[in-house]
Amino acid sequence: MSIVKDLLSVAIKVKSLLINSEQIRDNDKKLWLTYMLHNSDLHSIIKTGDWDLFEDIILDKNTPTFETISRARRLVQAEYPELAGNKRKRLEIATEVKELLK
Repeated sequence: MSIVKDLLSVAIKVKSLLINSEQIRDNDKKLWLTYMLHNSDLHSIIKTGDWDLFEDIILDKNTPTFETISRARRLVQAEYPELAGNKRKRLEIATEVKELLK
């Protein structure tokens, strides 16, 4: 798979997560954890404490990096502003106020 196809594949999954959970829209760590819980066997690893398996999943070439998931979030939120978190909305309001005060 190409880098672009990989990113688009992750973006589709990220979009679904952002639609279903407002809490992860502003927090890439929560987004990454949610992504991993939905797209890997992380639940059973946590229950069993099998850290060797955890390492295998994290290092697997098909597991997206933290940065890729974050990039996918930004891509999705740029296309679907309604999926942006509160930080982005506050920034937009602050920018509007700044322009009004000029």
